[in-house]
Amino acid sequence: MGLPAFSMGNQLPAVVLIVLATAMAAIGYGILLGSVVRTFEQAIVLGPTSIVIAAALGGGHGTGVSDARIHAGDKQYLAPCLVIGCVL
Repeated sequence: MGLPAFSMGNQLPAVVLIVLATAMAAIGYGILLGSVVRTFEQAIVLGPTSIVIAAALGGGHGTGVSDARIHAGDKQYLAPCLVIGCVL
């Protein structure tokens, strides 16, 4: 498709810091969810629903809408695309 290859760059400490911060946020959210709900069924419904709502409110910062460039011949088109389930 002519798209550039994925590159994480050469800032390994920054990548590790982001991964650890994301993991800690996920653990904290799991503990919060576990202390708020009373049954397993409530957790099954509340967990994914609240994550999708947070992703929708978050916008284009990796959880919501991002931009995808579609190349067609000599022209480039900028197409808004959902990160989750986006197939080009």
